Amino acid sequence: MFYGAAIVYAAVYNLYVSHKRRVLLMSTLHNIIEYQFHNRKPSKKQIMGCIDNAIKSDGKAISISWGENCLELIWHDRQLQWYGYGWIKNIGGDNIAQELNYKKGF
Repeated sequence: MFYGAAIVYAAVYNLYVSHKRRVLLMSTLHNIIEYQFHNRKPSKKQIMGCIDNAIKSDGKAISISWGENCLELIWHDRQLQWYGYGWIKNIGGDNIAQELNYKKGF
């Protein structure tokens, strides 16, 4: 009985921790600018266009989604650079963040 309860507790705890990580991922002091694509997968050019528009309007937390796929970019004020998370097909948030940091000269 105790062994079964421990397994259930561990499963619930892992679910809670993974959910908490997802919530903390976009915990930011900046307003989140969200873009959603429907139907066809967005191209990298479309995604970069959304990001450029968000940055021009002083966006520092950007979320782009297509169905259940999502990529997120966050500007960290202390590190003075972009960090990216998630994927839309073969377009990674981290790769885009590296490109943005390279453009800025970091």
